[in-house]
Parts: sequence; structure tokens; C-alpha cells
Amino acid sequence: MPVGILHNVWERLNASPKSSGTSSAPLIMTNNLFGTGKVELQKDPVIFSVITRLAGIIASMNVDLYDADRKHIRTDSIDRLVSQQANPVFSSYDVWHKAEVDRNEFGNAYVFIQYDEYLQPKALWNLDHGLVMPFINSDDSTVWYKVQGQNGAMYVPAYQMIHLKHLTGSSRVVGISPIDVLQGSADYNEAFNKFSLNEMSKRDGFTIKFDKNIDDTRKKAVALNVQAFIKDNSGVLFSEPGMEVDTIDRKIATADVARNDDTYIRRVANVFNVPLIFLNSGDQGSGYRDSEEHFITFVEGTILPIVRQYESELNMKLLTDSQKAAGFYFKFDTNVLLRGNTAARTAYYQMLIRNGIASPEYIQELEGIPINNQAGANKLWISGDLYPTDATMEERTGKETEDNDVLSDESDG
Repeated sequence: MPVGILHNVWERLNASPKSSGTSSAPLIMTNNLFGTGKVELQKDPVIFSVITRLAGIIASMNVDLYDADRKHIRTDSIDRLVSQQANPVFSSYDVWHKAEVDRNEFGNAYVFIQYDEYLQPKALWNLDHGLVMPFINSDDSTVWYKVQGQNGAMYVPAYQMIHLKHLTGSSRVVGISPIDVLQGSADYNEAFNKFSLNEMSKRDGFTIKFDKNIDDTRKKAVALNVQAFIKDNSGVLFSEPGMEVDTIDRKIATADVARNDDTYIRRVANVFNVPLIFLNSGDQGSGYRDSEEHFITFVEGTILPIVRQYESELNMKLLTDSQKAAGFYFKFDTNVLLRGNTAARTAYYQMLIRNGIASPEYIQELEGIPINNQAGANKLWISGDLYPTDATMEERTGKETEDNDVLSDESDG
């Protein structure tokens, strides 16, 4: 975010801790554990692939504002802010993608909420994690964020900062960086790869055995012959009687390389809490069905806790008290990740419609199909075969219609 834009908003916040009704007691830092991100993502393909997948999935899911009746509120400006255009420069996809990358690389991601002149959320901006430091006010135990800008440090209250983090504890406000946890494993993996690369880049070596003592002139001639062979990387290497030439085996043990890669992949998967199948590990299951079960486990065990944190931060810091009291809430659409193939979805939707669980209009909205505004499209139906749920038993059996027909015939007679 441009620091100039941020400065205009933060000028009135610089003295916020003093004007909030507390004394001028100094703010205390919760701890000094901040994600360093020492492992460079562009040099570690395993960690890079995990963060790429997580950030892509989180940013790709729809996040919408709903009311107490679970209806999508499309006209609210906050809904457009979160799901479409986060600020004049970046889309909402970019903001959540950047936030998830920072959360996984450094352990913390900070999104600043910019207000308009009516103190309504106007824009969302990603902040560099290195410029933000969480604090706790020693007077009232409220959380503040110290942000280093061009014109000095400024303080932002907790309700104006969306803070997304990894593992924390009762004595910490900031999250622990997964890369810091993997630092030792990454260093060992890098050292092993460098050793393997150096061994593979070495030229062939030779051992020369002579049956008896020879003069220095002949030794030099043999050495020059071997040097010429190595320099040309091909050619003829003469072996005269009484002399034996053997190559030095410099082969890299592929089993050791595979074992090291497998160990490192497992550690990365465990720290980021993702299935091995996401890292193209050998333990991928036996077929498509296994892959689908792995993905369901991934969504339930990895994605749901992440989006729950996003939803909690958005609900707490973007909604007004009146909206919270009215039952408004933000929700990420995780159902899109579990829809399965077309045949499975079709059978599932038919079951929902025929048992009065979902209306055809809801299915159309879920699948992105143009809404059918015909009568009955937004009603719940049950098989019988298909009547509105408010239909009487006579209407379902057709008895009422038959009685009306008889009365009509008698009156005509």
C-alpha cells in the first residue's frame, strides 16, 4: 500500500492510546518471536509449491456476506469490498492471496482497514509484516499495532487491522512462522543437494597401477595421456603392458537422494498440515477414489481451520454492532471444493430437491446457472411426484380434484 495514503489516515491515530481513556503508560511487546522467512521461496520448490497451493485455494473461494436468514447480501458495500474490489489498486483476490502467502511465509499477515469520512470501511490494504509490531496496552490489555511509516511510528487499534496468523499461544499475539520451524530441515536438505551436485559435477578420476618400478619420464607420459583424455572428455586411453588403469567410481546413491527428498517432503507436509499427495509424494493412494478422499481430508483438516480464522476476523472487524446483532456474517464457500464429479453432483442435487431440502433456485445459484424466475422455482418440493411442501394431503392424492369434478358434473346435470 502507498505509505502516503496510509499516513493521512494514521495521523489521527498517532495518539490513540492516550485518547482512548487510558493513561499514557507505555505499550508492552508481547514477545520478540517474529517470522523471519530465512528460507527463500524461489530457492525451495517444496515449500514454494505448498504455499502456492494454499494461497491459490484460499483466494479462489467466494467469500460473501449473509444475513440471519442465510441470504446473500449483494448490495452492501462491505460485501463488494471483501469479494470483488478491495482497494483502488488491487482486487480482493490479490489481497487475500498476498495475505495467505505472508501468513505461511512469515507466520503473520496484516490487512489494514481504511475508513472513509463517515468511519465506514473504504479499502483493504496489505502491509509489510516487517513494518508491523503488535503490542498490548499495559493499562487495559487492549491490542494495538505499531506500524513504521516514512514519518515515524504510528499506532493502529486492533479493530482496524485484520491479523491472520499461524500457531499462537496464551503468551503470544504473533504467529510462529512455519518456515522458521523448517529452518533446520531446509538447511540440511540444501547442504545435501549441494554435496550431491558437487559430486556429480566432478570429472572422472583414475587410478594407475604399475607392475614394477618405472622412471619418471614414463610416469609423466602416462599422466599426460590421462590428462588429455579428461580434457577432451573422450578419446583413447592407452594401457601398456605392466600398467593397469581403473576409473574411480563417483556414482551418487540414488536411494540416499530419494530417502532425503522423501524425509524433507514429509516434514514440510506435517508443518503445513497438508496431505502428501499435494506434494507429489510416492504415497498417493491407488486411484482417483483415494485422491478424492485425500482431498476431502485436506479440506476438512486444513482449509476449514484457515477460512474459519478469516471469517472470524472479518466478522469481528468489518461488521457493525447492529449488523452483528442482526445475525450478519461472512462465509467462505468451501462447498465448491467438495462438489466432486458431475454425476455425483447431479445425484446429490436431485436428492436435495426431491426431499424438500433445497429449492431449484438455490441449486441454480450454487452452480452459477441463470436464475429461473418462474413460479415455484424458489419453493421446496417433495417427491410424490413433486408437490410443494405446503400442499395438503388431498392435493397430493388428487382426491380434492376428483370431488370438485363430480360436483361440477352434478351441477351441470
